[in-house]
Amino acid sequence: TADYPMWMRVQGDATKLKGRMRDLTAKGSMVTTSAHFEPGDLVEIIFQLPEFAVNRLIAQVVYSDTTDENGVNRFGLRFIHVNPRAREAITWFLYDRIQALYNEELREMYPENPGRIGLQPAKLRELAAR
Repeated sequence: TADYPMWMRVQGDATKLKGRMRDLTAKGSMVTTSAHFEPGDLVEIIFQLPEFAVNRLIAQVVYSDTTDENGVNRFGLRFIHVNPRAREAITWFLYDRIQALYNEELREMYPENPGRIGLQPAKLRELAAR
């Protein structure tokens, strides 16, 4: 499973903590970090998916898994405030992953990603903002 570097912090606290974003969906993610959070905590996530700008969102911790033998904690997050730019990045990233993972017949059922047919990212964002 691919994972992506991220920073996170409890809302209202200036301390940024390193983590890794894993198992990303449109509504949440599993993250790993050496930090400790409790279910119900609201955290700000700062992340960058491949080929996209840095984004921020607010998530709520919905489950926590105790530290493993390497000192890593796992947390399930539910996204509760996602700005339009972050939602667009997550949506296009997941769309590309679906196309890459499924066979040719299934990919034919979906339209081509305009970003893959020569549109520059700035133009793609401009079209999406309309």
